[in-house]
Amino acid sequence: MSQWIILFSENSNALSAIGSIASALAAIAALVVAAVTMWINKRLLDENKILRKAGTEPEVVAFLMPNDDNVNVINFVVANLGSGPAFDIIVTTNIDPATLKVKEAFFKLGFGTVPISVLPQGDRLTTLFAQGFEILSEPILPPFEVSISYRNIDNEIFKRKTTVDARQYSYVTRLRNSNEEKIVRSLDRISRSFESAVSGNYLRVETVTAKERSAREAEIIESFDLNR
Repeated sequence: MSQWIILFSENSNALSAIGSIASALAAIAALVVAAVTMWINKRLLDENKILRKAGTEPEVVAFLMPNDDNVNVINFVVANLGSGPAFDIIVTTNIDPATLKVKEAFFKLGFGTVPISVLPQGDRLTTLFAQGFEILSEPILPPFEVSISYRNIDNEIFKRKTTVDARQYSYVTRLRNSNEEKIVRSLDRISRSFESAVSGNYLRVETVTAKERSAREAEIIESFDLNR
């Protein structure tokens, strides 16, 4: 009988030890799960923050672009391609003033040095740069660097540098006129035709006053012989 009691006591101690180990493992597993959950939640919060920030972040760039009305004229463009407004934009270039003078460029080096107060998302600021045949004639205008700084709505400062090369438009051509140009030219032809008709005495308009018209009508009525 005493042997059974001793065996039961030993088994009880073993079961208690196993139970303690199991409880400890369960607690450790719970801690691991909690830690993993917290890490995942933090990652999700960080990613959501990044996505929200990206949805309202400005992205200001500078580039050259042919003019819409005349492909031979090149514009200098500062555009906000981001999803939020940009503030206090400063634009500087390292173009040699002597080169601009030789190329008879329209661009003023002071452009953008006075901070542009705000540039809404999707908006752009355009200024004339030069005539394409001037800057692309030998010696071709060398590539130049544009430095841009601006801040977002949270007052975070952004700075970027880009290289602009006018040679990318060396072979730009346009095969047909735009619809707007066609309308303008059609109206211009109509206007010239009308002007030519008037000045060439092809179109004569006689003007009379109401009093003169009444007098003429009276003369016509009197000229009829009502007794005939």
